[in-house]
Amino acid sequence: MADDDVRIRPRSRAGIGLRIQQVRKELGLSQAALAEAIERRTDARASRNQVSQWETARAPGPEDAMLKAIAAVLGVSPKWLATGEGPRGDARGDEALDRAVQIACWAVDVRKVGPPGLAQAIVQVREALAEDPQASDRTLARIARLASKPAT
Repeated sequence: MADDDVRIRPRSRAGIGLRIQQVRKELGLSQAALAEAIERRTDARASRNQVSQWETARAPGPEDAMLKAIAAVLGVSPKWLATGEGPRGDARGDEALDRAVQIACWAVDVRKVGPPGLAQAIVQVREALAEDPQASDRTLARIARLASKPAT
């Protein structure tokens, strides 16, 4: 059975919510930005309100597919997100994440877009690495620059 087919059994809704909130804040993402990143990654709808309800345990925790998508967006292990057990990092390893953060920092004019723009660029570069772990630095830098442009 492949890792993607394994059902993750959460320990508590509150624990999942706290871990989602912790990592989201570490990345400098708003609830709305996290919801947008989840929607880009899946066919499912996600909203700022839904993220808020997960974080405060006012709603049932996300189902397996959504949990895995959230974990991928946040760059953490689905098992850690669900249970708090095991390594926090995802299977791709910290080197890819470090490289993505470095590329996003090089490619983004933080004075122009601020920390939210940098956070958005990091999420987009991370998503590109998830789709193509061998993505070139040039491609990742271009994605970071595009992600950091103000919306028109």
